[in-house]
Amino acid sequence: MGRKSVSHIRKPEIIENLYHVVAEEGLTGTTLDKVARRMGVNSGLLVHYFRTKREMMLALVDYIAERYESAYLASLEAIEDAGDRLEFLLDSIWGEGWRDMIDQRVFFACYYLSLSDKVIHEKFRTAYARLQALLAAEIQRAMQDRVLPDGNAAMLADQIIILIEGLLFYRNVRGDELAYDEYAARLRKLTLEMLHGG
Repeated sequence: MGRKSVSHIRKPEIIENLYHVVAEEGLTGTTLDKVARRMGVNSGLLVHYFRTKREMMLALVDYIAERYESAYLASLEAIEDAGDRLEFLLDSIWGEGWRDMIDQRVFFACYYLSLSDKVIHEKFRTAYARLQALLAAEIQRAMQDRVLPDGNAAMLADQIIILIEGLLFYRNVRGDELAYDEYAARLRKLTLEMLHGG
């Protein structure tokens, strides 16, 4: 069977393969050639979509943000009750699905780039702002429906994100020693206490 032509390659396929190359090779080991080799195509075909590795990395950051959002947005829209919506969100962000949704090697490779690349930094900032806005809106909705006491929904959303990111970062530093599920369950409980004014 011959190699694929440009008409048979799509951007999502390239990004999916890029994701795996970054996970396996790290940021410095990732090249257009390695992505093309993994796909079984000539690297010149990839240049049709992405002229540089940076362009591919920009698309990878978008891919990561979309994966996180797709994990809960569609399901959340089907839930009417404010309390049930909040429970669903907490189950989503403290569950193992959130932890394992993105290979942390890929996430932190992109995060590393965000420290020196203004465009990638803005993509990260936007993704976190969207998550914060969603959490704040759901907390506010729960407050309006008297599921939660009145409070500063935006600040509570920030605190939840800090807890999530802190656990993910610490897990990567500690490695397998950290009983992630146990800590996630404790932090979920702490989140509920915090939301209820505890």
